[in-house]
Amino acid sequence: MKKSIFLLLTVLLLFSLCLAAHAAGGIDTLQINPYGGEEAAIDTVSWYASSGKYFLFLPADTDLAAAKVYFTAADDVTLDGAPVVSGDSAAAFTAGTHTLACGDATYPLTVLQSASLPAIFIETASGSLDYLLANKENKEAATIRVYENGELTLEKELKQIKGRGNSTWAECPKKPFNIKFDKKTSLLGMPKAKKWSLLANYKDDSAIKTPAGLELGRTLGIPYTSECRNVDLYLNGAYYGNFSVCESVEVGENRVEITDLEKANETANPGVEIEALPRGGTGADGSVQNHTVKGSMKWVNIPNNPADISGGYLLELDFGVRYNEEVSGFVSNYGQWVVVKSPEYASEAEVRYIAALYNEAEEALLSSNGYNSRGKYYTEYFDMETLAKTYLFIELQKSLDTAISSFYFYKDAGSDRLVAAPVWDFDRGFYTPEMRCASDMSSPNGWHSSSFSYSGSNGDPFDTETFLSLCFRHEDFRQLAANTWKSTILGSSPASVDALFSGHYAQNAASRRMNLVRWKYANNASPLSAAKSGGDNYFNKVSSFVHNRLAVLNGAFNSEIAMLYYDANGGSRHVFNREIAAVGGKVTVLGTQVHDSYIAAPAGKTFRGWNTKADGSGKTYQPGDKIQLNAKTTTLYAMWGDQSGNNGNGGSNNGGSNNGGSSGSDFDFLQWLRHIFKVIGDFWRRVFKIK
Repeated sequence: MKKSIFLLLTVLLLFSLCLAAHAAGGIDTLQINPYGGEEAAIDTVSWYASSGKYFLFLPADTDLAAAKVYFTAADDVTLDGAPVVSGDSAAAFTAGTHTLACGDATYPLTVLQSASLPAIFIETASGSLDYLLANKENKEAATIRVYENGELTLEKELKQIKGRGNSTWAECPKKPFNIKFDKKTSLLGMPKAKKWSLLANYKDDSAIKTPAGLELGRTLGIPYTSECRNVDLYLNGAYYGNFSVCESVEVGENRVEITDLEKANETANPGVEIEALPRGGTGADGSVQNHTVKGSMKWVNIPNNPADISGGYLLELDFGVRYNEEVSGFVSNYGQWVVVKSPEYASEAEVRYIAALYNEAEEALLSSNGYNSRGKYYTEYFDMETLAKTYLFIELQKSLDTAISSFYFYKDAGSDRLVAAPVWDFDRGFYTPEMRCASDMSSPNGWHSSSFSYSGSNGDPFDTETFLSLCFRHEDFRQLAANTWKSTILGSSPASVDALFSGHYAQNAASRRMNLVRWKYANNASPLSAAKSGGDNYFNKVSSFVHNRLAVLNGAFNSEIAMLYYDANGGSRHVFNREIAAVGGKVTVLGTQVHDSYIAAPAGKTFRGWNTKADGSGKTYQPGDKIQLNAKTTTLYAMWGDQSGNNGNGGSNNGGSNNGGSSGSDFDFLQWLRHIFKVIGDFWRRVFKIK
């Protein structure tokens, strides 16, 4: 028996070794140089294997007549039955499906070729991506080649390539990168600069939100909005997908062209390595405070300040946990995290200066009349034309990060105003199947950035209305936004906006299909058709969203806007009414929780309804009621009663009920009776069509 088992195991082992030998005798590597170069060239494209399927993703300007194929194999290789020799022409590798064979092994091969777009090839010094992908902060030298319309337009050494981004880097398999040249270099016809961003757009299956969004921002005249080109990116010979190559958001020539305070700091401190100086802040004994303290600041202990520290500053509103990773910045008195992007290494005096200015502006926005304690009106702090355009741009796209992250201001030296620019980051805007703060970002309907809060999550402790929501509370800002809408392409030529998106869609069609096969559909039974339909379906949603959103907002801004707000009245957090209404129109009253947006009750209290007066002496409304908005701004105040049932607010209301309910019980008989009469009344009104 033991001998039989031994013989059986021996046979199985030999069979396994034969299988391994057979596999080893197949094709080990397959590459095509689309331009006819050598096998070792950085522009040689390797095949991509996934679950027994093989793909070649070729750039748009591949010249199959000149292209060469290279492979290593233990036996003769055929393509569709015809012999193939390594180093010979790759003319037979046309777009479509093929069968490669080597001995008894066969390889189902699909060849795809891009169209219209340039190709960028980057080879890291190590020849691997392992180090770069291990940590976003890891940097490596590299070589870059750029092909446009079949011509090599750039071949140069990169000082570094490194990871970039936040949620895209952390959550997505396709990673974005930053690249940096030693000297300012023009890339894809864009103005010279050292730094460039390579955006992965993994969550955008249409592949066009970034280039279309940036073009729209520039068309609207939002200052220093980046230029962008979509490309096919190859890293170490492997196709890495459709990418947006963008001008990085930074202070400098051909970028945000304001006074370079970073350079001014270096000039004022000759021989000092500012980046190595100790950090300071408003914490105990001058230490750095983290994002959990309102009014806190952090800086670099720079010995000497320039004579003029009034500018230029580039600020970014961001999440608190990301704020912690930055060198300089402040937490506003209201609880907004503000990163000083430039000068990145800011002095104490510089941080205190720009924080004071921002806090003054914020105080004015927070006040009901728009004036702060210094008697200055909020419009004195901002370039209002740009602020209105940036608001409209973000309101149109329903961005996930609406004035929470990737929202920029700059302030130049000698200027006393903050400019809301440039715009950035759209892969989760212009339609995204997500919710945030009770706003459905897949729907073209309703207000968005005009009614938005950031309620503490992900380690961020504050509950704050976003900057743009604070702006929209002021009726004169709403009127400015409406006038700006009508005077720009958004209101005057919405068809041009539709055409802008469809133009980028057509240009990226072939590349988008390759990208989706590579990252999402390679294992599908029909990867090409799945990628095409997946990309087309997603774009149709984007296109439909943009078209319908333009119509919705056009109706809103061509009417007398009425806004309904909910005051927690001793509670905390926010809910917002998303319905768009004109003065005289009706909207549905909300409850204290809508999706992930809610108002929390004060300790020991329970919600009793809404009232038009904070003391409960006005008219009472319950969730689901209709309220007519007869003014441009209407506020409902939460009514809180003791959890035992006692009324905690006092006062009466013209609805005829006690807001707090009956004493000693959670059941409010009068409120219940009023609800029954309302239901019966609504029924008869519908029957007899009484308005």
